[in-house]
Amino acid sequence: MVALVAIYLWVQYMDNPARQRMDFTSSKFQDIMELASDFNLIIFLFAVILMLWTVRLIDFFTSVGNEGLKRTSKIIETVISSLGPFVIIFIMIFIGFVLVGHVLFGVHEDRFNGFTASAKTLLVWFVSLSHGHRRTMGLPGGPVFMFLFILIAMVLLF
Repeated sequence: MVALVAIYLWVQYMDNPARQRMDFTSSKFQDIMELASDFNLIIFLFAVILMLWTVRLIDFFTSVGNEGLKRTSKIIETVISSLGPFVIIFIMIFIGFVLVGHVLFGVHEDRFNGFTASAKTLLVWFVSLSHGHRRTMGLPGGPVFMFLFILIAMVLLF
């Protein structure tokens, strides 16, 4: 049922007159908030559909006679059951690094001048160590902070 609603909304989105009025050669701002909110809802519904489909697929694996699929299903169930404590520990460690980064570097670096800015910087570093970490290494406490962040947040947790 959710899939039918999502497909219906997608068709409505594609036929929306606001979408057809867009001028891609214009250098002026165009009001696209209506399209953005519709698109946001559609993406959310498709994400829910994908999640439900994945759960049903795992349930299907347990009912199939193949032992390999049953083992895979059992492993996935075990991983999902231990995901909650892992997320809690990870969030606590990450918030600790955010606060320490803000206290150590907040005066010197704009990227650490607030809790939100510090969290965004560390999230970028968690995904890729390619933006701004070299400047932080030159600050007092920078090398120790980076070493501990890489060791604890990236290596030990994963």
